[in-house]
Amino acid sequence: MKALILAGGLTRTNSSVSQMMPTPLVQINGRPNMDYLMDKISEISWIDEVLVCVNRRSEQQFKDWAIARKHDKVKLLIENTVNGQRGLGAIATMAAALPHLEEQDCLVVGGDNFFTSSLKGFLDFHYRTGATVVGVYVVAETGLSRRYSVVDIDREHRLMRFIEKPSRPDSNVVATCIYAMPYWTLSMVKDYLAEGNNGFAPGYFIQWLHTAVDVYGYILGGLWYDIGTNDTYEMAKKDFAWWVERLQSPPYTQ
Repeated sequence: MKALILAGGLTRTNSSVSQMMPTPLVQINGRPNMDYLMDKISEISWIDEVLVCVNRRSEQQFKDWAIARKHDKVKLLIENTVNGQRGLGAIATMAAALPHLEEQDCLVVGGDNFFTSSLKGFLDFHYRTGATVVGVYVVAETGLSRRYSVVDIDREHRLMRFIEKPSRPDSNVVATCIYAMPYWTLSMVKDYLAEGNNGFAPGYFIQWLHTAVDVYGYILGGLWYDIGTNDTYEMAKKDFAWWVERLQSPPYTQ
C-alpha cells in the first residue's frame, strides 16, 4: 500500500497575508502537522512508501523537513508551480500521482487534516469491504458543515448521500479528506476529470464516485480539524493543547 499526502495548501499563520506557509508544516503544540500525519501513517506496517505532493515554491521547506526527520519512506512529488500560480488542484494532483502508485491500494490524506484517531481500524475496514472508505467525523455544530461535505451512511456504513460544501447543511456528519482506495477506483479520477469536473476540492470526486461504485464511511474518533483556514487552525491549537494536558493528568495517565 502507498500513502499519498496532498500537501499543496497554504495557511495564514497570523493576520498578515505575508505570513503564509504550507499547511502541513504549520506548528501545533510545537510540532509541524506533517509530524502528526507521519505518526499515524508510520503505525501502518504495510505502507511501503509515502508520496508527498507539494508545490515547487514549497519544495525546499519540505526537503528540509524530510531531511531533519530522516523518513526513509518519504518521496516528494513536485508540482511545477511558483510565484503564486494556481496549482493543479488536489484532484488533478491525485491523477498525476497515479503512475507512482504501482497499481497498489492507496491511503490519501489531505495535508490540512489534523486528527488524533489511529488509522488502523479505518484501514482494517477498507480491507474488509474491499472498497473505497472515507473518514467521516461528527462536528460540534451543523453550521460548520457548510465548509465540508455532508454525508449520510446506512447501517452497513455505505455512503447514501454526499454533498460537497452545502449552502444549507442539515447534518453535522461530514467527510474528511482521508480516503482508503483500491487502485482501480482511484484511477477513475481520470474519467472524472475527462468529464470536465472540478479538479480542486477532493470531495467533488468522492461525490461523483459514490454514485458509480460503493463507497463507505468510517467514523473517526478523537479530534479532527481542517486547518486550512486561520480560525480552524487556531481552534485546533487551542483544543489540542487542552486535550494533551487532560491526557497527561490523572486519571488519564493510568
